[in-house]
This record gives sequence, structure tokens and C-alpha cells, in this order.
Amino acid sequence: MTFSSIMGIIILHWIADFVLQTDWQAKNKSKNNLALALHVGTYTFCLLWYAALIIPGVVGITWALLNGIAHFGVDYVTSRINTYLEQGQSPRFLCHGGT
Repeated sequence: MTFSSIMGIIILHWIADFVLQTDWQAKNKSKNNLALALHVGTYTFCLLWYAALIIPGVVGITWALLNGIAHFGVDYVTSRINTYLEQGQSPRFLCHGGT
């Protein structure tokens, strides 16, 4: 994998995970699995598109889908931890997007 491909993945991750996440998704993914699923669906779709360009065949599709599954798990846990901590007036540190 080339340096430009890796930079592409980093930029795409930022766009798919932060820019394309709606305010509603960011505010509700800790308590609404539909909001979380829509966010992760958009993220995974972007990865599938990029994988089709740089990683041919089943390997790219598998990578994108596994990444999407992992993203769902990470956001599921961190968004709930963050909401719990916010209720106790603790600083925000684990979750991104929305306020």
C-alpha cells in the first residue's frame, strides 16, 4: 500500500466519520441504535467505495465491512461511556461529533 493510499484512508475516515455524521446521529447514537447504524452505514459505504478503487476484489470489500463492524462496536461503547460521563459533569473525551 502506498503512502498516498494511506493518506487517502485517513482523509476518507475524517470525512466519513466526522463531516458526514449528522448532528442528529452524533447526539442520538448513544441511545438510538438507528442513529448509530445510519452513521456506521454511511462510514462503511465510503470505505467500500474507496476500497473498490485501491484494494481490488474480495479483500477490499472484506476490509471495508470488517472496519464498519469494528466502527459500530467502538462507537457503541464510547458513545455510551461518554453520555454516562457527561451526566456526571465529567469532561468529554471519548466521543466525537455533536454537542
